[in-house]
Amino acid sequence: MSLTVSAYKRDPMTGDIADLLVAPTSPRNDLAGFETWRQQVYGSSIAQTLGLTLLASLARNEDVYADGADLDRLKSETDALLENVRAIAPGGHDRRGDPLTSAFVLRAGVQLPDAEDLESTIRFRLENILEAVRLAKNVTDGGGGVYIG
Repeated sequence: MSLTVSAYKRDPMTGDIADLLVAPTSPRNDLAGFETWRQQVYGSSIAQTLGLTLLASLARNEDVYADGADLDRLKSETDALLENVRAIAPGGHDRRGDPLTSAFVLRAGVQLPDAEDLESTIRFRLENILEAVRLAKNVTDGGGGVYIG
């Protein structure tokens, strides 16, 4: 199973949420990682050290709904992970202290040939989140948001 990311619009009167019918700009897509990334990436020791709260809530099996001021926080947290992606990819450790080497790749359910590919996969998924933030911020009435789950 995979985590997805999408931009949405919240109705200011009812609070109802509707997906934005705007596709991410290529090459971006709606993938935010594998389900195991809730703990291995978003709940990693690096995420905890960085003080992430929105993205770290994924590790508690919660979904993220970020709108209003939380959009800026989501962008900041995603930028922080991007700046530290090498610590999350092989050579880093998950929250149990297990090294994120080939075992990380196998637990994630996909076989990647090397650490560089894993790093670029994590980076690509994080950039998908940033694209969803960009789309949400372009909602004209300010009612845009981002869902990750």
